[in-house]
Amino acid sequence: MYTKQVLIALVLVILLSGVVEARDIRQGDQCVLEADETIEGNLFVLCRTLVIDGTIEGNLIGAAVDAEINGTINGDVYLVAGQLVTRGSLGKDLHFIGSVLNIQPETEFTDERADLMSASLSTTVATRLPGTIIDLGYQLLIEGTVEDEVSFWGSALTIDGRVDGDVDATVGDPSFSASQLDGFLRQLFDVGVVNPGLRVTERGRVNGQLRYTGPVEGEIDGTLANEPEFSRVVVLPDLIQQDAPRVVSTYVTDVVREFLTLSIVGALGLLLMPHTLYAPIRNLQSRPVPSLSLGLITFILSFPVVFIAVLFSAFLLVVFFLLQLDGLVIIAGVVLGLANALVASVFYFVAIYFTRVVVALAVGRALIRMGLGETANHPRITYLYLIAGVALLAVLYSLPFIGWLLSTVSAFLGLGAILLIIRTQMRVIREAPSSRIRLLSQLRDMPQIPPPMIGDGPRTPGMDNLPDGFRWWDDD
Repeated sequence: MYTKQVLIALVLVILLSGVVEARDIRQGDQCVLEADETIEGNLFVLCRTLVIDGTIEGNLIGAAVDAEINGTINGDVYLVAGQLVTRGSLGKDLHFIGSVLNIQPETEFTDERADLMSASLSTTVATRLPGTIIDLGYQLLIEGTVEDEVSFWGSALTIDGRVDGDVDATVGDPSFSASQLDGFLRQLFDVGVVNPGLRVTERGRVNGQLRYTGPVEGEIDGTLANEPEFSRVVVLPDLIQQDAPRVVSTYVTDVVREFLTLSIVGALGLLLMPHTLYAPIRNLQSRPVPSLSLGLITFILSFPVVFIAVLFSAFLLVVFFLLQLDGLVIIAGVVLGLANALVASVFYFVAIYFTRVVVALAVGRALIRMGLGETANHPRITYLYLIAGVALLAVLYSLPFIGWLLSTVSAFLGLGAILLIIRTQMRVIREAPSSRIRLLSQLRDMPQIPPPMIGDGPRTPGMDNLPDGFRWWDDD
């Protein structure tokens, strides 16, 4: 429910503020708001790297791969990013969707009702937050002070600071290792993770009521104003111990289903559009990190985009209804509904299945070439690449606990690699008219040389003007 509220708020701010008070738009590879710059209204961004050292009087809205807020934002922040680090002054609420959110101790929330709403793999709050925290993700680490409530749905919650309000949390099993996710986040963002579970350290304190749900009771070494309320849930390890054959059967079924699904999608792709399926592999090999980042951001942004499309369609239908165009309302409803469903279905089919087939093809090609060498160039060898890659990834994707992470990372990698190809093609198309104009300009500026005129120069020897004394070789 809270995630929907975040998305709705993001959409409304984009729609309303974008029309009324859109003062500045920044996009590109490097977006820097210098310390002496001030944006009087809202700032909309779409950047790879975003650094805010200056002042924004309105809201900050947009997306980035890496973002830093060192300056002052007097309004709200609505940001989708791979990583966001804050050290500056935030006036109102902070809304974040992405991988890592790190609120440093230097960060200051100036509004006494400022809240944090986050959906991320890792969120760290190391400063004073006047309002509430609503967090959905893998881990939440509270090192500062939260003066209102905390609501958390994820795996690991660590309270190493003070929470003045109630804490409601759903956590995971501490016996599960987070080493795979830890390695992933450390490589990309230099951020470590802890194993699942609830922990209240010696420095931790909860002045409200602590309520949490999990497989086992948490580690509580700090101070609680009230007795904690714990609700136990049953997780997969109990099932494994009680019915191992069923778990093995389920795993094998998942492997077969994953193998058949990706094989069918891949075979159809190679049959109908082999170049489209094969082209992104170069980006996977040469630009894995940009591919992963672009795929992650695009997939996250797709949800509010779909919501905006549905909201806009509903708005049009309401307008037609108010104009008493009853027949048009029905027709437009059917057309818009089908269009939205078709576009969303195609995108998510590509993002979930087609992208992983691209990764499987790249993995399979690497495996086969390791065994057969570069001589494996038969036209049908591509299908062998596909089968080998799908077989390996189906086994990995179906593993418990880490399979979903491997599958997700593969999907983001493939999606980003495809989008990089599309971006390159769009750039070529966009630059083509200017290239033709430059060519025509160069041709126009070339010096004009008149064609040669017949009869205006000396005649070369011919049959009718041979030089004196000329003789053929067969003449006597």
